[in-house]
Amino acid sequence: RVVPDSVREVVLRRLRPLGQDTRKTLDAAALLDRPFTVPTVARIAGLPPRQARAALEPARVARLVTDVAEAPGRLDFAHAIVRDAVRGALSPSSRGPLNAAVAAVLRDGDARAADIARYALVAAREGEDPQEAYEASLEAAREAEALMAYAEAADHYRDALEALDELGAEAGRGARQSVLESLAAA
Repeated sequence: RVVPDSVREVVLRRLRPLGQDTRKTLDAAALLDRPFTVPTVARIAGLPPRQARAALEPARVARLVTDVAEAPGRLDFAHAIVRDAVRGALSPSSRGPLNAAVAAVLRDGDARAADIARYALVAAREGEDPQEAYEASLEAAREAEALMAYAEAADHYRDALEALDELGAEAGRGARQSVLESLAAA
């Protein structure tokens, strides 16, 4: 989603007085497309949970994030425009590592392979490990095939090929051919 420049500037003005840990925590949360917990955002931001909790308090006071009434212990951005403006303001040098951190946190949880693959691929496109994108994309493709979601599987096989051909992932002999055959069958 594209945030109009004037709206983005208003949101960014509200972010300027916030401390570095608050910005770091909001940056991590902005990559998630759903409500979040303090421990999850802390892991992505590389902060201890207590520090992340304290860092989010000024964002609550500024009404940038709110508690989710239906899900105690979860927070969310007050509006999707706030999330999109924060995400859009991320520097290219921080996008890759943050997306890689999201993929790692999701991998340690019970996330769908497709979600892990999406973050790993974005991270690889920003210069992070392409091997993770390749492996996660293959896992997501196989998961989609098991659900008979063949169009989604084909998309993930294409992502795996991108990781191999354009991003520098490595695979054993014949792996590329195998991915192409799987793509053709999907």
